[in-house]
Parts: sequence; structure tokens; C-alpha cells
Amino acid sequence: MAKVDLHVHSKHSNQPSEWYLRRLGAPESFTEPLEIYRRCRARGMDFVTISDHDTIAGAMEIRLRRFRSRWRGRRAGTRPAPTCEGPA
Repeated sequence: MAKVDLHVHSKHSNQPSEWYLRRLGAPESFTEPLEIYRRCRARGMDFVTISDHDTIAGAMEIRLRRFRSRWRGRRAGTRPAPTCEGPA
């Protein structure tokens, strides 16, 4: 059985979903993507994912190092659709 954590943020998640982080101007994580990779592998993860908000920059940093045990992920932001009001 493979071990993987499918929801890890790196320093590239600079648009946090939590209001208090936005208020402080802080990202969801301060961790470098390569440090995430090293820690996950040291803890026995077979695959390493980075799912930053609206970007794959963190995953691409790992990809550029040509590590095999990685997946690319992207957490896409969504917003409610504007209300449509027809003619009165």
C-alpha cells in the first residue's frame, strides 16, 4: 500500500482561505517545496504532492529536480456565481 498526503501547501500558497491569515497578510505555509519533499520522504511517503492555491509553482520546483515520487496538484479557488435577474 502506498503512502501519500494529497493536501500539502508550500510557500506558494500566498492567498490563504482562512480569514485570519489574510488579515495578517500571511501565506498558508512558509515551507519551501524541496523541504516538503525531503520531510515527506523521510516520513515514509511514497508520493509527494503539493496542492497550492491557484498555482503549480511549488510542484514545478520539485519537478525541475526530476524527483520520481511526486504528483502535481492545484487547489483551484471558486466563487459563487453572480445572481441573474431577468427583466421585471
